[in-house]
Amino acid sequence: MARKQATSSQNFLNILGSTGKWHLTVPLGTEGSVVRDYETSDGKKGSKNELLFDAVGGKIIDMEIREGDYGTNIILAVMHEDGVDHLSFATASPFGEDLMKKFPNIDLKEEVEFSPFNFIDEKGKNRRGLSVKQGENKIENYFTKEVKSKKGEGTIKEADHGLEKIALPKPKGKAGKISKEQWKMYFASIREFLLDYTQEHVVDPFKATKKEEDDKF
Repeated sequence: MARKQATSSQNFLNILGSTGKWHLTVPLGTEGSVVRDYETSDGKKGSKNELLFDAVGGKIIDMEIREGDYGTNIILAVMHEDGVDHLSFATASPFGEDLMKKFPNIDLKEEVEFSPFNFIDEKGKNRRGLSVKQGENKIENYFTKEVKSKKGEGTIKEADHGLEKIALPKPKGKAGKISKEQWKMYFASIREFLLDYTQEHVVDPFKATKKEEDDKF
């Protein structure tokens, strides 16, 4: 499993929310590449020459959670037939959150494919996230479970595996509304929970196993 076009034996890719695609910086003039102008949150402007991909994948050979200038990222080193890609997932993005929600269900011994998406649904709502597949199997959210609807019709999804312990914000004031700040704090608590869980139950065990295997040789 690999990208359709390789540019070197080791590449760094990230997802842009505006496109819902993987972006790889390449030399100017690379076939199929496009120039993208950008401005960072601190006002720096520039341009990059990039290749865009709908999906990337391979076997995960290393991972880490890294603090950067613009937030926390999960970095996965993924090996495929053309070399090694380093995939960056911003944890404060829908793509990084989806990765953390599905990470515990990924078989780290097998190849995996990551496909970001960004589209407007039939109700006019912007849908952004990350589709994860292993072979023909779509990896599901580890932190939800199917339960019977209280109305007696079909099933609904509820939070599970610790996520259900994060309490929903309660309405305040005479109007009985939930403020934007309350929602921000709620979603920040979810991201913090997912990040802690990923570190403890995915990254640390993976690195411990990798060290044991390396020590044997």
